[in-house]
Amino acid sequence: MPLTAPVEEALLGLEFGKTTPTIPSTHYLGLFRAATWTASTSGITASPVTWIVPTNFPAPNGNANLTSQGRLFYCSAITTGTTGTTEPTWPQTAGGSVTDGGVTWTEASSYLAVGTNYANLEPPTSGGTGYTRNTSGLPNNTSTWPTPTATGPLATVSTNVVANFPAVSASWGQLVGGGGFDAATPGTGNLRWWGLFSAVTLIGTNIGVTPNVPLGSLFTTLD
Repeated sequence: MPLTAPVEEALLGLEFGKTTPTIPSTHYLGLFRAATWTASTSGITASPVTWIVPTNFPAPNGNANLTSQGRLFYCSAITTGTTGTTEPTWPQTAGGSVTDGGVTWTEASSYLAVGTNYANLEPPTSGGTGYTRNTSGLPNNTSTWPTPTATGPLATVSTNVVANFPAVSASWGQLVGGGGFDAATPGTGNLRWWGLFSAVTLIGTNIGVTPNVPLGSLFTTLD
C-alpha cells in the first residue's frame, strides 16, 4: 500500500534527526467506494467529488496498484458534467488527467498522497448504513504489525490480525480499496496509507453481513 505525505515526513524525521515524529497509536481502516465508468452518464461533479474506476478495473496478478487500469480516478473539472460515448484511454501515471466528454478525470495517487480526509470517498454513514471505520482499529504494536522483513532493497510489513467492520444495514456501494486513517470517525483525520483491491466488491444487497479484511491482506513495502 502506498504511503501518504504525513508518513513519509515522519519516517524522514525519524531517520534524520527528529526523534519524536507524530505517529498515531492506532490506525483505523476505512473503505473506498467508487462507481465503474459508464458512457453518457450525467450528473458528474467535482464538488462533491465523483470517484470512478475503469471498466476493466480488476487487475492481473492481484496487484491493482501496478497496472494502468487498476487505478482510481476523481472528477477534477467539469464542463457539462456528462461522460463521453466511448471510454477514454486512462492515464498510466500518478496524477495524469484525461478528458471524457465534458468531464476531466485525474488519477488519484497524487491526490491521495497529500494525506487529508476525502469527502465522498468512504461509504455514507447517514441513512442507517451501519458503516464506520474498522471497529477495533489497528494498534501500532507487534501483535498487529509484526517486525518488518527486508529482502534486498525492499522492506515489507503486513497485518497479523483481521480488520473487522460492523454489520451492513444499508448499501455501502461498490468498494474498490481502502486506507488507514489516524482517526476512528469517518470524515475526520488524515489518510496515512492506502491501496486498491484486485477486484471491485459490491456491498449493496448483502444486508446483515459483517465485512472484514483478512489477516495478512494489508501490507506495505518500502523500497
